[in-house]
Amino acid sequence: MIRKAFFIFLFFSYSIVSAQESSNFTQFYMNPYRINPSYAGIEARGAMFLTYRKQWVGIEGAPTIMNFSFHNASKANANFGINVNNDAIGIVNSTSFSFTLGYTLPVSKNKYVRFGISAGAAMNTFDVDKLGNAYLSDPDLERLLSNNFNMIGDVGLSYHNKFFAIGVAAPNVFSSSYDSLSSFAVGNISAADKLIFHSNYRYYFGYEDQFAIEPHVIYRLRNKLPSQYEAALIFHMNHAFWIGGSYKQNFGLSGVGGIKINALFALGYSYSIANSELNSPSHEVQINMLFGKKKRLKHVYSFTDSKKPIVRKTRRQLLAEQHKAERERIEAEKVAAAKAAIAQAEEEKQKRLAEEQAEVARIAQEQKEAEVRQQQTEAQKQQQEEVARIAQEQKEAEVRQQQTEAQKQQQEEVARIAQEQKEAEVRQQQTEAQRQQQAEVARIAQEQKEADIRQQKENERQLQEAETSRVAKQQETKLPTQMHETKIDDKGNVESAFTTNEKIAVKQGGHFLELTSGEYVVIGAFSEFEHAELYSDRLFEKGYKTRFGYISQTKLWYVYLHESQDIEVARRERDKYRKLNLFKSVWVLTVEQ
Repeated sequence: MIRKAFFIFLFFSYSIVSAQESSNFTQFYMNPYRINPSYAGIEARGAMFLTYRKQWVGIEGAPTIMNFSFHNASKANANFGINVNNDAIGIVNSTSFSFTLGYTLPVSKNKYVRFGISAGAAMNTFDVDKLGNAYLSDPDLERLLSNNFNMIGDVGLSYHNKFFAIGVAAPNVFSSSYDSLSSFAVGNISAADKLIFHSNYRYYFGYEDQFAIEPHVIYRLRNKLPSQYEAALIFHMNHAFWIGGSYKQNFGLSGVGGIKINALFALGYSYSIANSELNSPSHEVQINMLFGKKKRLKHVYSFTDSKKPIVRKTRRQLLAEQHKAERERIEAEKVAAAKAAIAQAEEEKQKRLAEEQAEVARIAQEQKEAEVRQQQTEAQKQQQEEVARIAQEQKEAEVRQQQTEAQKQQQEEVARIAQEQKEAEVRQQQTEAQRQQQAEVARIAQEQKEADIRQQKENERQLQEAETSRVAKQQETKLPTQMHETKIDDKGNVESAFTTNEKIAVKQGGHFLELTSGEYVVIGAFSEFEHAELYSDRLFEKGYKTRFGYISQTKLWYVYLHESQDIEVARRERDKYRKLNLFKSVWVLTVEQ
């Protein structure tokens, strides 16, 4: 019986304290007016909210809370609202009513301070039949039952900067009673004993700001009761849905979500997970409806109409901009007219200057032409005098020429006779020189023939020595001679090939196309330069980067696919090419210095 009575008083005391505060809802973010009266009229239109909360489902006598609130704003920055709350727990049913007045004070652009104060009354009713006759004579119960009416009120202040807000509220302007569980005594809570600090921010992102994230934080500071913090995070999707979660100290986690219709209606639901003490979940449903046309106020915040507001200019601003544009147009026209006048004056000045310059040029031209005419007259006189002088000189020259013509003919006859004598002497000398030259040519031809015979014998001797040296070197290096030379027809087809895994080494010679020292992956060896070139070109046309060079020791031209200074690298390349049918006879040639 004692435990039962304690449980009743526990719920009884909870009811008396919480009945005077309608802020204990999980979805507080939908209607912040329930937390802070300064938010009255924040929607800039009529806003109605209905909330139902069933706490600790499955426990008999658990709290059931219903709330109705309505608030609106005027164009004079004045705000008002009403709030009705019903809280039933155990045998206690508490109903409260309050009226709110508020004001919005602009500080600077996009920065505002809001004030609000509420006052009302709360009444408690008790269903004593649930206690039984044994408790009707209890003096403490009679004292509590007699305390069934009290005044309620709260005051709030908030600061807003675009999408950020922070505020503080005192939910107990009038003293409130509470129960002491240790002595079952009734005490009082003053306005300074309980304060609510809260803050939130809305961050828009995505294409045309279709998404938003909204964190909320609340801290309830209490002197005579335990303090409490609460946090929520809401994600708006296309401003038609929202989802999120919250955590409340001593009450646990909650999941929240809801839908919006035409930015005028919102339906939200929250599910609070069962905590470790009571092991019972809680449900909460909230409906929000907006009425009328949104007023053009300086600061608006709405959870239901969460689209980023479009900044619209007032008629005065539009007229001011039109006047400014008109003034700028007139000023621009004046400037353009002034520039045109200046340009016209400059053009006329340039025109006059051009005319003056043309006149000066004309006068100068006339003077120049006069000087030219005068010079031409002088030149004509000089030319006539020069012509007369030349005619006189020519006449005198003709006389002298006639006088010397006879002398010239006589001199030419003497010179002709002397020339004929000289040519006869030259012909006689040339005949003697030709005989001497023919004898010398015959002698040189004989000597050249004898030298060619000696050189041929010497070449045959050197070839024989080279062949003997080559055979000896092949025997020393074990160089196979059979099938070493590759045969190729005119179409580039290989008729015979050579392949070996042994190291074949040759010495570098002095031919100007001699292969340098290194390791060569060889595909063919030819005695004729044309055959090596033909085979290399055929392979190059098929996409292989082939080259060829000469070895004096073997007197062969080698066509190769790869060159390296490392024998192992050359062998790996040889084995790679041997996997192809075209290069199964490829082998490695080592050229040493």
